[in-house]
Amino acid sequence: MPFTWSIRRYLLILVLAVTLPLAGLLIYSLHRNYLDVLSRSGLITTHFTEIAAADTARFLHDTRQFLRGLAERPQTRRLDAAHCDPLLAEINAFFPQFANTAVLDRDGQMLCSARATPSNAKLPSFADIPWFQQARSVNVPHLGAAHIGPVTGKWVVVISEPI
Repeated sequence: MPFTWSIRRYLLILVLAVTLPLAGLLIYSLHRNYLDVLSRSGLITTHFTEIAAADTARFLHDTRQFLRGLAERPQTRRLDAAHCDPLLAEINAFFPQFANTAVLDRDGQMLCSARATPSNAKLPSFADIPWFQQARSVNVPHLGAAHIGPVTGKWVVVISEPI
């Protein structure tokens, strides 16, 4: 007796012959799409990282220029706590990104601060703080590590400019 298949079986084989390659094509297409999205997200991440790095470099440059100008002012160079540079009182209005701007003497004693402090309060000393010791030892502009500032109570990164 010859081997015969029913019409249902032939239709099933025909459907499988069409759908299996289409399913494979769909899986391949989804995989390629996933790889493309992954590649694009890496490029976007790289782009945003480059923008953030450029913004940070610009901020540091501008801050150093500002601090250099402040350090060259005669009122700042006097290092007189009784006669602080009046510009310090205006800094927070023009530079809200700064937590504080202060003038310290060579021993680390804060003489003047852009943040208002009670008139009878003793200004803090930074003599034992690592960033001050490092900045003092190199006597060039210095970028310290992040820490909670004693005057503002906020996370700060100290950028110092010697006078």
